[in-house]
Amino acid sequence: MDTITGAKTTLSKAIGRPGPRVLTVKDAWRLTPNMIRAKFAGSELQDFPTGREGANCKLLLPEQGETHAAFGDA
Repeated sequence: MDTITGAKTTLSKAIGRPGPRVLTVKDAWRLTPNMIRAKFAGSELQDFPTGREGANCKLLLPEQGETHAAFGDA
């Protein structure tokens, strides 16, 4: 088990919910001049629970040029 997977497992057990999921933007388009709709994809969505549409989500974005590994360890 790698460091990220171990941290996710520990966090999930401690707070009773899954940890962060690293995703990729699949598609994005403007709805209005100040609003963008984005679709995300990634293997970590396979176990995402159904019936959670509209649930509270936090979106964390990496700094420009930040590597996947550096962002995942933050």
